[in-house]
Amino acid sequence: MQPEQPTDLNTLWNLVKDYVYIRLQYFRLIAVEKVSKMMADVISSLGLIVCILMAFLGACFTLACYLSELLQSFTWGFGLVSLLLTFIALLTLWTKDKFEKKMVNLFISRFFDKHCDEEDPDEDC
Repeated sequence: MQPEQPTDLNTLWNLVKDYVYIRLQYFRLIAVEKVSKMMADVISSLGLIVCILMAFLGACFTLACYLSELLQSFTWGFGLVSLLLTFIALLTLWTKDKFEKKMVNLFISRFFDKHCDEEDPDEDC
């Protein structure tokens, strides 16, 4: 048995308005969920990057002090570390295109792995 279908135009109009309102609320909640997941991912990734950069900076400073002790000159120790960092920067500059493509692919695959639920068939992932 099928439920009784309303035939009155006002009743139909109210049902359509309710349906549209519920669908809009549903899409708004999905959008809020996606944005909040992405923001949490961005914030946690930025925090991790800052911690890694601070650890790298500390390691460079420690290496510079160690080399200064070995060479008996702060100038030579810190100069060698700055040359090493310059070499790393130039190496990064030369391999930037390959590195950039790999990073883009990594971020895209990470986004789809993390933010596309297989449980929700309505999503286009």
